[in-house]
Amino acid sequence: MRQSNRAREASLVRMTKLAILTGCLAIASSAVLGAQTPDMLTAIPVPIALALAAPPPHVSPQQHLDEAQRGLAGISEKSVALRSQKVFGKLVKDVSALATGYADAKPETSDWTPTFSNVERDLVLLIGAGGARPTPADDVKGSRAAHVEALDSAIRIVLETVRTNVELFYDATTTQGTSAIAAAGR
Repeated sequence: MRQSNRAREASLVRMTKLAILTGCLAIASSAVLGAQTPDMLTAIPVPIALALAAPPPHVSPQQHLDEAQRGLAGISEKSVALRSQKVFGKLVKDVSALATGYADAKPETSDWTPTFSNVERDLVLLIGAGGARPTPADDVKGSRAAHVEALDSAIRIVLETVRTNVELFYDATTTQGTSAIAAAGR
């Protein structure tokens, strides 16, 4: 019986120590998290400090389209391979039409969505569907793969950035709601 009492006491002492340690850790962590001052942010690595200090900037859908247009303006049509020039020219026109259509659309409508689909199609023809690059075996006619293979890597990077901005535009228009878009001034 004495042995079991000692075992119970030892177990009780261990549980008490564990409870005290857990409580101390909880108090210490809440004190550290609750007492963060601007001086304490200097001890935090820069990317984390920036994330804690300021919310991400709001980028309107129109700004994403402007960014896509700037990217396309940086590519000379003559620098694009001959086989891809026609599709590239169509992409430039379609992005411009998308920006104009979005700017002219009433906040509660989506009159620009057919043009958005044209931009997506043009990008797929030029750089593929966003995943791995297609090969000639992916397309019986070879036209999609021919365009994809004909691009310089620097042009491909710019077009991938254009795609990202077009996707961010679409995401911003579908997640913000029309009243938020109108309030942001597009």
